[in-house]
Formats: sequence, C-alpha cells, structure tokens
Amino acid sequence: MALEIEPAGLGPGPRPAAVATGAMVATSHPAVTAAALEVLRAGGTAIDAALTAIPLQQVLEPQLSTIAGGFGMLIWDGRRSRSTYLQAGPDRPRGSASTAGLPVTSGARVAVPGTVAGLAAAAERLGTRPWASYFEPAVRAADEGFVMYGQLATAMAAARTHLVSHPSGEQRYTPDGYLPRVGQLFRQPALAATLARIAAPDGAEWFQRGAFAEHFVESVVSSGGVMSRADLAAYAPRWEEPLAYSFDGHDLVGPPLPDTGGLFCAIALGLAERLAITDLGWWFHSPRAIALVSRVLAEAEALTWRFGADPYAVDVPVELLLSSSHLDAVAGLIEQTTGGGRTAKGHAPPPARTGRGPVGSNQLVVVDHAGNWVCVLHTGYGGSDFGTGLVVDGVGVNAAGDFPGLSEGPGRRVIAPLASTMVLDDGRPELALGTPGLPPPCITLVLLNLLGHRMALQAAVEAPRIVVDVDGAGPPQVWRRTSIAAEAPIPSTTLSDPAGHDLEVRSLGAHHPSTGRVQAVLRDHGGRLLGVTDSRGSGLAAGTPDPASSRPGPEGPVTA
Repeated sequence: MALEIEPAGLGPGPRPAAVATGAMVATSHPAVTAAALEVLRAGGTAIDAALTAIPLQQVLEPQLSTIAGGFGMLIWDGRRSRSTYLQAGPDRPRGSASTAGLPVTSGARVAVPGTVAGLAAAAERLGTRPWASYFEPAVRAADEGFVMYGQLATAMAAARTHLVSHPSGEQRYTPDGYLPRVGQLFRQPALAATLARIAAPDGAEWFQRGAFAEHFVESVVSSGGVMSRADLAAYAPRWEEPLAYSFDGHDLVGPPLPDTGGLFCAIALGLAERLAITDLGWWFHSPRAIALVSRVLAEAEALTWRFGADPYAVDVPVELLLSSSHLDAVAGLIEQTTGGGRTAKGHAPPPARTGRGPVGSNQLVVVDHAGNWVCVLHTGYGGSDFGTGLVVDGVGVNAAGDFPGLSEGPGRRVIAPLASTMVLDDGRPELALGTPGLPPPCITLVLLNLLGHRMALQAAVEAPRIVVDVDGAGPPQVWRRTSIAAEAPIPSTTLSDPAGHDLEVRSLGAHHPSTGRVQAVLRDHGGRLLGVTDSRGSGLAAGTPDPASSRPGPEGPVTA
C-alpha cells in the first residue's frame, strides 16, 4: 500500500508548537516525524529514531538529501551525561581538482559518500534495534510508492533538465517519459532494492567496498570524475568532541571542524556579547543593532572562511580564535568601523544575493524518554536540488566535491557549514536546534533572539532574519560597506539607515526559505518538551507522553 501523505501538511506555513512530557521529534516532513515517533513508542532510543528517519527522508525528499551523501550528528548520551559528534561528511577524492566552470551534472562534483558508513557507526555504538529495521520504512516507501505532493513536484519541474541529463536520472524520475504529477503514485523500485541490500548484515560493507562501490566509481568516472575504489574503501566516519563555548551565561556545544557551524556561532555570539548588542533592544528594531549584527555575521564568516579546514590536515588555531583577547580586539574593530562615517563609503557593495541556492539538506531533532538527544543535518551537498543529477542503482549522487577542502593526504573531508547546536543547562541539554540552507548565521540569529532577548522559542524561530551578502571573489570584509538582504516585516525605519550605518539593504519578502528552515526542541524547567518547526518549511514537530506517567500531556505554550 502506498504511503499516504496529507497534501495540506506539506507546504510552508505556520505550525503549532508541540508539547509532550516524554519524547519529541521535529523533522522537515510529517511522515518522517511519524515514523520516528513510532520507533520511540516501540521502546527505541533517539539514535534508533534518527537512524530510521534519515533513509526515509531521503526517499520522500530526494531533492534535499541522499544515502550517497553525508551528515553531521550531534548526540547527547543521557546515560553517560556527555555529548559527542559523529562526523560523517564526504571526503574529496584523492587528486580531485576545482569544479569551477564545470556543469552541475559533472562527475567531478561528486565526493566520497559518508552516510551509510556513518549510519553503521552510529548503529554499532549506540543503536538498540536490528540494523535492518532502520531501513524498513524507507524500503516500503520507495517500493510501494507515495502520492506525489506539490513541493516535490515543483522541485522536480524546476530541475527537469538537470534530472534527465543522465540516463540513470531519466529512469528514476521520468520512467514513462514524464515527471510524476501531483496526486500520482511515485515509485522508486531501484532505490528500494538498493536500500534493502544495504539493510542486509553486510550492507554497509557492500555499499562502501563491494559491488555497489564498484558501480558507483564507474558511474562517477564515466561522467567526468576522478574517484577510485580506494577512496571509498579508505573512508571512515569520525567520533569527535563537540566544540564547546558560551554566550550570555549559557553553555553551548556545536560541530567541530571541518563542519564550520560551531566555530562560526562561537565567534559571532562572542562578538555580539562583547558589543552588548542586546542592550540596544531587539536587533531588528534598531539601526545601530542591525548594523552591528550584520558586521558580526560578516566577520564570523570571514574568519571561518579563512581558518576553516580539516584538522586532520591543518592545525587550526581554534583556541586562539575564540580567546577573549582575540574576540575583544575584533569587537573593538567592529565598534570603531560601524557608523559615524568611518567605513569605506567609496567601496561599492557586492551585489545583493537573495537566494544562495536551494535549501539542499534535511535537519531533524529527536529527544527520547531516557534523556538522549540527537540533532543531525544530513545532506546531498551542493548548490542545487538533486545533487549532480547522476543516479547509481536508484541512488541520487552528492555534489560535495563543490565544497572546499584538500584533495591529498589524510585530511580530505569537505568543509561544510553544518551547525547543529545544543544549549546546556546544569550540565544537560535544554535546547537542540539546527537548519538547512545557510545554517551558521541562521542559528546565530535564533540563539541571539532566544538567549539574548529571552524570546519564546517559537517567536525566536519565526522572527525575521537577514542574510549578509558575500563577495564571490573572496571572504567578506568587515570594514566594507555592508550589503544585506532582509526579510519582512523588519521595520522600514530600521532598514532606512537613518543613523548613517552604511547598510545597503534589499528585500527578501516574508519568510524566505533561503534564510533557513529550523527544527528545534526545548526542555523547560518543569521537564516538558516543546517542539517547533519553522514556518518557512514543511515540517512537523510531535511528541509522546512519558510512558511511566498516566497523566495527560500538558497543553499550552512553553517559553524559553
């Protein structure tokens, strides 16, 4: 029987916050949220639910992620009371070169996938259910099909030329010569067969080093790539310590390098605290505050652009970058070069970019009854939906070779702006959140709203955002006139720049998806869980009561 998807539940728009006493899930697709909740109700852990959600999400939202992609997973182990980070991003193939100027469909844009190896590593260390069970909903949805819904159909139509650029893509997306229309059944039998094979006891080995790896390499090379089977065989996910930092009395953990979101947020929030931006009132009501926020985001991006690298290859001075002396100095420079006619007004701002490409990733947050938390972004990497458009045995192929990084030596992991974040209270999580799109500045703004301005979680997520435009020729320069794109309804009095803060402002309209699509879960001081999904996306947050309690779940909003 085909998976039923409620069309009204798939599309941007406000979603009510979910409140529960036991467990909570927030994902970008209602059917994925339902599948993860079913795992939790059956006694599974947050890891079990996440490992079930990831393959299913890649069947239902193939434009955003793929089993031949990668992920970063921030984990709180409730029994051990500690956090860890599973880095399963792709490696650049050995000897790969720049992809600048190449068509988006080129095999040179493909990197060594990490998703399956990462899933296997998480299952081996922390999973409690059989390996095959994690793939059952995904296999069923791919084999039996699901009714095509508007958001996916729109993405396919926009990318049609891309999707049929390879014969393998034609077979997956237009098997009868046409893209599936809304309301039609969309089946993916080749993907179902591959997922079922991965679900076998030796499935991860088969994918990374066996027959699938052989076919994968052949397909990539025949379309212009340089990948080898040795690249796939050498791949290994990494268990790392998350990056720890603080803001306004709160302890936070985020991704370590080469995922740059933790470093970005630590720098940006550290600068915001030193500049006392929250003392100016809510930043989008103050021309001075919005100018400072813009320059904080620009400087954080410039520093992570310059220093972000794979630590297996480069000794990155993270402690120095986050030291009080460095942040004090940078904050002083921002203070002295913001407003008052001190900026280089003669320097033309870069052209506004109101997009930065499709939001090609999936974020999910899961909290279980035992106090385990998982916050993960999994992705196909790349500036366009559906990765390169290449398909291998039903599996869409990533475009992670577009991301920066080295192509020789042991530190060849791509450098990507993943920014899953947890806020700790008394040594355990009180908040987990993340987003696709351009994660670090989005998460910085939400945390500034939530922790700095003490906004309620849903209000902090729904508040308007800005995008600081980046000159494509190099990293942003904090002393240059700042060009931003702003969502409505930031007041015109803020954006008209009456105080002379040198802001070049363009409009994004209301709730533009390029600014992020946040998933978040908060634990309040009474132990209740609040789940929020961003109205810019099509997600759903839902929870279950504590199985040890017969009390009905509480009603009403929970504030931060």
